[in-house]
Amino acid sequence: TLSLHDALPILNNNMIHIIKHINTWCWGKSIYITVNGGEGIVTISFTNEDPENATITGLSVIPEARNKGLGNKLIELAEAEAMVDERVKNITIAADENEFTFNWYKRLGYKQNNRVWYFECPQVKELVKKIR
Repeated sequence: TLSLHDALPILNNNMIHIIKHINTWCWGKSIYITVNGGEGIVTISFTNEDPENATITGLSVIPEARNKGLGNKLIELAEAEAMVDERVKNITIAADENEFTFNWYKRLGYKQNNRVWYFECPQVKELVKKIR
């Protein structure tokens, strides 16, 4: 496993402190990005089996930090990581079509795919955003 810690300040009307951790595995890699001491986290994974698709596998913002643009920034950071790998053409994410995040992802440019992720939960759909 290769690990890397980076602290990357980004200016966007205010300073956001970012810590990035990369794990490489035999199947690919996962990148974990936390912001502002844990107020939010996003995880994006890349597989050797499907190098044209990166998947946002987790996104969370603590309640006290919500509705301030932090979720948008986390998605932006995950998308920037996907852009680094020139093989990646799409970013996918799963969302429950009955939750607010489903329409939020659509507003961010993600389009619903017909793929059902979990047969036990048919309301969980895959959304895809083309980046190339």
